[in-house]
Amino acid sequence: MNKICLTLEEFKELVKKEYLDPKWVVPEEEQLKYFDSEESQETIEREYQDIVEDFNDGQFDLDFIKEGEVARVANLLYLMFEWV
Repeated sequence: MNKICLTLEEFKELVKKEYLDPKWVVPEEEQLKYFDSEESQETIEREYQDIVEDFNDGQFDLDFIKEGEVARVANLLYLMFEWV
């Protein structure tokens, strides 16, 4: 049986909070447009599934996901945005 991790929606909200960095020179509206894009949402969901698997295998704990993995995925989206 799988242990309880963050839901996909909870994970997305944490990533969104980390992703919407006020230090960006890009207006928040453009950041949100990309965050809500199909490409970003597919990436978040794919990363989330991998994280849940690692969590269920005991490789990650919830604190590590909330701090390390959320930041990693937000940074990945930031880098992907740069190439759009």
